[in-house]
Amino acid sequence: MTNAQVVEAPLDTGGQAKLALTAGIAMLFSVGVFIASQLGAIPAGFGTTVVLIGTGIVLKLAWTISSKVRELRRTRPFRAIDCRMWV
Repeated sequence: MTNAQVVEAPLDTGGQAKLALTAGIAMLFSVGVFIASQLGAIPAGFGTTVVLIGTGIVLKLAWTISSKVRELRRTRPFRAIDCRMWV
C-alpha cells in the first residue's frame, strides 16, 4: 500500500459552507428588518416577528453545522486507525 492510499481526503466543508452562508444571509436580513422597524419603515410588531423567525433559523443552522462537525470529529480517528491497520 502506498502513502497516497493511506492519506485521507480533507473534511467535506461544502455543505457546511452553504449552511453558514445561509445563516449569515438570514442574520443580515434580520438585522435589516430590525433597523427598518426602529426607523419606523415597517410596523414594530411585524418587525419583531420577522426578527425572531430569522434568529430561530440562524440558531437552527448553527446547531446543524455544529452537530455535523461533531460527527466528523467522532468518526475521523477510527478511519485513521482502520487505514493504519492495513499498512
